[in-house]
Amino acid sequence: MISSGASPHLIDLAIYEEVLKHLPLESVPAGSHHAVQNVAYRKLRSLGSDEDRVEIQHWKVHFDKFCRATGYLVVGLEHLEMKCNSAALPYLVKAWDVNSQLVFSESQAGRAAEGVLAEARHYCLKSVNSEALRLFISLSADNVDKAMDLIHNLIIPCLPKLETSSLQSDHAAKENVMETWCALLSGDNLGAGRQQRLQEVLEKMLDVSAIRNEIRDAPIAGDLLSDLFQRYKEIIAKLHYK
Repeated sequence: MISSGASPHLIDLAIYEEVLKHLPLESVPAGSHHAVQNVAYRKLRSLGSDEDRVEIQHWKVHFDKFCRATGYLVVGLEHLEMKCNSAALPYLVKAWDVNSQLVFSESQAGRAAEGVLAEARHYCLKSVNSEALRLFISLSADNVDKAMDLIHNLIIPCLPKLETSSLQSDHAAKENVMETWCALLSGDNLGAGRQQRLQEVLEKMLDVSAIRNEIRDAPIAGDLLSDLFQRYKEIIAKLHYK
């Protein structure tokens, strides 16, 4: 709240509320706990209006989204550091999606590490796209199926958001994907089967507005937040994907 520009009054009320949740009642007789808490909460209500409490709730929702965005980012970066690019991409996209929903100040302090997130998703998308291409042009039918899985479940779902992004680097990432697959049209060694599947892929990529694919699910552990900051510091220190 402080870094995102909340008023000092709201910050004070939020601190009081958190303190009340953890009142040291050990020295209070057990039968008096409820009475003491009631007095404390009446005092809290006298310090702020209903509008203040609604605004504090808004900041709590904002903070929860911030934590989830950062959690997705951390897990995605951890997969990236282990070279598990196809596992990393859904987390990076989910982090991007949640991060874009956040209300933020002019300093953008209320968002997760946006520069790190953008660079990571571009690198990861490029890596997954390269792997899909490698599989697609191989001589194995099984590999072509694996390439189609990557394309339809990971790559294509990213394109609408890349196209509507305000970042030029996102537009460039989308163009890189398109150019990779369009370049195959000039080849004559794909065979009729792969040519047909390539045409299907390009039709989807060229009509981004019609894409309804959702990227693969990215489950996140509920206990991640307990050591989120430490894990973030550790993965940023270890990651060398540039």
